[in-house]
Amino acid sequence: MAEFMPNRQRKIYSVRSGINERNCKELLRFKSESVNFLVAQFLEESDTRGGGISRREQMKIFLRFVGDDGFQSGVAQDVGVHRTTANKTIRYAMSRVVEQSHNWIRFPTTAEDMTEAKISWQRDFRLPSLIGDLDCTQIEIQKFGLHGDFE
Repeated sequence: MAEFMPNRQRKIYSVRSGINERNCKELLRFKSESVNFLVAQFLEESDTRGGGISRREQMKIFLRFVGDDGFQSGVAQDVGVHRTTANKTIRYAMSRVVEQSHNWIRFPTTAEDMTEAKISWQRDFRLPSLIGDLDCTQIEIQKFGLHGDFE
């Protein structure tokens, strides 16, 4: 009976060597030890089946994607995984980071805190009316009509 059963094809995994200790900071915008911290902070311990990618590799895929204006297929090629794997990994890691965003992203909420933040940004960086920043990204926020400006 065994002679009529088709044999399963053996899985062949590509070598994942695109990002290493030498080019980690350049490609991921983080040092290797910082990547380890992010893995421990955001990604759950889980068993990886067969040739599944490690939590560190998952974080590297995510960081490569958010750190560069590239496409998932380019990220997949850089890291050495299929683009479908990159897509699923990016979505998973993003959801884990967003779940914990309230622990890491905070802006002043009271009028006093906002005034103090504005004074600090003006004193330290000569940026008036600024209360915070996200990775040097400028986001236009419409002023609320109810409370207006707290100057």
